[in-house]
Amino acid sequence: MKLSMRLAALFLVAAGAFGLSGCGRVLDIVSEAALEDAFDAADKRQLEKMNSECTELLAQYPDNDGWSETVGSGDIPFLADPEYISKCEKLDEIFFKVSTPEELASACWYVNTQGEADISLCCDIDLAGYRWAPMGWKERAFTGNFYGNGHTISNMQILRPNKRCDVGFIGYELRRTLSDITFDGAEISVMDYGYLGVAVGNCIGGTIENVVVKNSSITGTRAGALMGWDASDSVTDCSFENVTVNGQPCENMSCPK
Repeated sequence: MKLSMRLAALFLVAAGAFGLSGCGRVLDIVSEAALEDAFDAADKRQLEKMNSECTELLAQYPDNDGWSETVGSGDIPFLADPEYISKCEKLDEIFFKVSTPEELASACWYVNTQGEADISLCCDIDLAGYRWAPMGWKERAFTGNFYGNGHTISNMQILRPNKRCDVGFIGYELRRTLSDITFDGAEISVMDYGYLGVAVGNCIGGTIENVVVKNSSITGTRAGALMGWDASDSVTDCSFENVTVNGQPCENMSCPK
C-alpha cells in the first residue's frame, strides 16, 4: 500500500508538470489509499486494546469466527457486559431486554460471536459518542427477532470505509423480524463493498414492520434508506424522511435493482 501511494504521488507530480489529464482521479487514489492505511492502523490498535482490556468478555464469549477483525466491532466489546449476557442466557431462550447502550452492545456482541437471540427495546437509546457496528454478518447472520416496541435509536454512527461487509443497524438478516422502531440521526459511511441501509444492510427472507428512518445520511454505493438489498418476504408500514445518500436526497427504501 505504501509503495502504491508513492507511485501515485510521483504520477501526480508528473501530471502537474506536463499538464496531463486525470489529476483529480490521482488525488482520489492517494486520498483513498491514505484513508485505508489510517483505518488499517486504527483497526490494529483497536484489536490490541480489545485483547488487553476485554479479557473477561473474551474468556466467556470468545470471538472465534473473527468478527472483530473481519468486519470491525467499533466500541461494542468495550461496552458489552458479560455478566448481563450471562443473566440473559439463563432463560430457556436467549432474550435480551435492553435499556442502555451497554445492554444493546452486549446483545450485539452475543449475536455476532455466539448465535441467535431475540431482543426487545425497553426505552429510547441515544448512541451519540459511540462507534457502532452492525448486528449480524455473513458468518453469523441475525436470525432472531428485534422488537422496537415503538422506541427510537438515535445518533447511530457506523464508519467502516475499507471493510467488506453489509452495513446497517442489522448488517445481515436471515428470515427474521425487525419491528416497531425509529432510527433518527444515523450516519453510515462505507466504501464500495456490501449493501447499505440504516435499518438493515442485507435483508433475506425477513419481515420488516413499522420501521421509520429519518434525519440520516449514508455514504457509499448499493444503498437504500431503510435497506440495502431487499429479498424480504414482507415490508409493511415502513417510511423514511430527510435521508441522503452521497449527499443527495434518497428516493428509495432499498437499493435499486
